[in-house]
Amino acid sequence: MLIEHGDGAELWAQADTLRGAGYQVATCKGPTGADGWPRGPDEETLRCPLIDTGQCTLASGADVVVCDCGVGQSDALVRTLAAGGKRVVFQAPAPQFARYTDVPRSVQLLAYPVTEQALLDAVNDACEPSD
Repeated sequence: MLIEHGDGAELWAQADTLRGAGYQVATCKGPTGADGWPRGPDEETLRCPLIDTGQCTLASGADVVVCDCGVGQSDALVRTLAAGGKRVVFQAPAPQFARYTDVPRSVQLLAYPVTEQALLDAVNDACEPSD
């Protein structure tokens, strides 16, 4: 399991919740600036190895990626992950869901506010074999 979240407190809390449920969890604060520090979603110099090169060690080792829309370049991340066959739980405000009508079935949309139970339910559903 990989969690990408730009908010360190949310990243820690969600990772803790999933670890408590028995999942092995890696974390990522999302794309970073050229100096290696996380930036806001509209920063022009964001770097992400998955988007830049198509390769990410953390993502490649994950069965499910939990991604937050606040992570810079989240739209590109979600589409890249889904195109690579990853199951994605994408956290976003419900009004933004209309932007994602074309995402593959491997992407589950999870509305804010994300509760522990909603996160666990979404991840458990994502872990189920698809038909």
